[in-house]
Amino acid sequence: MSTPARCAATAGLIVATVTSAGLLLDRIMLGAFHTALLGDVLTTIVALAVSMVATRAFFGTGGLGWSLVGAAIGIATVHAVAIALRPVPWLTESPRQLVNDVTASVATLGLVYVCAAKRVELHRVVLVTFPIALYALTHTLWHVDRAASFSATVQQCVVAQYVSVMLALLAFRALRRPLDEA
Repeated sequence: MSTPARCAATAGLIVATVTSAGLLLDRIMLGAFHTALLGDVLTTIVALAVSMVATRAFFGTGGLGWSLVGAAIGIATVHAVAIALRPVPWLTESPRQLVNDVTASVATLGLVYVCAAKRVELHRVVLVTFPIALYALTHTLWHVDRAASFSATVQQCVVAQYVSVMLALLAFRALRRPLDEA
């Protein structure tokens, strides 16, 4: 495996692990605001860090594919830990639950990829946002935990996480451009 491929796989692994772990924490803490905010902040920081080191060469031929492989490993690891530790009795791990993590991780990686370009193009931002919109419209299909009451659903946390990453990455790109030109 080439160095760019290893870097892309590592980026996918890191982004997906932080994203999935944040969502798992949201689920365990019943969607409490402070844990949702913590997950959003950590995911945003990681996405910004990956975006700062990512270039088009980083996501060159096959790079996006390798980042998705890394993401799959990160998501599987977080869910394997959740199954092994079983931190709360009502926590449900099933394929439907994976949709939350896959959607959040792939959308975040898509934003990083779009923002790594020399020029951020609106149609690409809309393209990577479309799966989140579709996910939000079908949210009732993906909530399988049976806890007493959630302050915020996992789906709301996924959307909030995506919006915070999108706003941060776009603001970073807008603010970075004048610095690059100076």
